[in-house]
Amino acid sequence: MPPLHPVFLDRSPLLLLRLSLRGETSIFALADQYVFFGSPAGMVSELEPSNPATFTALGTVANATELVITPDGVYNLKEFPLDGEMPQVLAELARGLPSLTPPVSGLLVPQPDAGRLLVVSSGDTLYSADVSQQLTTSDGGVNGPLLPPATLFHRVVPAPGVPVRDLAVGRTTSGSSGTRSTVGFFVLARDEVFAVDVVSNDDWRVTPIPLPADFGPPRELWTEDGDGRVAFLRGYISALPTPVQLAEPFDPSGEVIAQDFARLCGDTFAIVGAGVQHYVTGAKTWSPVPGVTLTPEQAATARFWESGPSTFLSAGDGLVLELLPMLGDGGQPTCY
Repeated sequence: MPPLHPVFLDRSPLLLLRLSLRGETSIFALADQYVFFGSPAGMVSELEPSNPATFTALGTVANATELVITPDGVYNLKEFPLDGEMPQVLAELARGLPSLTPPVSGLLVPQPDAGRLLVVSSGDTLYSADVSQQLTTSDGGVNGPLLPPATLFHRVVPAPGVPVRDLAVGRTTSGSSGTRSTVGFFVLARDEVFAVDVVSNDDWRVTPIPLPADFGPPRELWTEDGDGRVAFLRGYISALPTPVQLAEPFDPSGEVIAQDFARLCGDTFAIVGAGVQHYVTGAKTWSPVPGVTLTPEQAATARFWESGPSTFLSAGDGLVLELLPMLGDGGQPTCY
């Protein structure tokens, strides 16, 4: 089971993640327009940005949580300035597009040429920008001036009127023998999952994926070794794009549901009732994580924040627990 580490925060965070700040790993939290920085021992300081109203965090990019989605684009917090200045703008909306509004999701999708396509959802709409060059030169300007932000363009609406809830990387193929390269990912919109194949900027192909009817509502997407996974509120987990049951429900009655899901070190975790359940890939069943007991008030607002080698659990009263991978030889994170 993962070690639990309490983090001291006196209010509910709007954003919570681990960052490398000037060569040191720190905890970063944004709450009530205040920025908190902390060491691994817990929250130790706070800084009010010079103009906090200009930085409104809506969410993060799922597989690169240092990339934060805001109403006007995506910021890169990898080199967050400690003097109250704004972080680097990685991508901004094309002129004339409406501001991004919740719910939002984000994903960095590999391209056949080893580049990176940034995909952002807002409401029912998908936007994208090629950020390969911006990420390559993202060093805070140490090795030269930063490139201008990439531009997010409107691409496709998978299910009109149905907000996108989650995104996950699919398979990217390299074209050969007359075929074209495609960039693939999965989209969760309410109770439907779609496969999206990007052939070109103007050719985004959306295909519905059938889901088992008796599993209930889907809640979370992720990828394991290029294969899609979807978790359902009752605890079922299925493979994508071909449905194959991988996990049983939390309870045989099917009446126990999850508040949220997260991934850590290749395993899956769920907030269920007053605690956290742990699913080991291939085990089929869930087991409780010792040491986590939430009050009814905390359980009602509890959620996960995935951030690199760790995952945070937060509740509305400011409670924050960090789930960490165990340390192996040389102090390096290892799976349990």
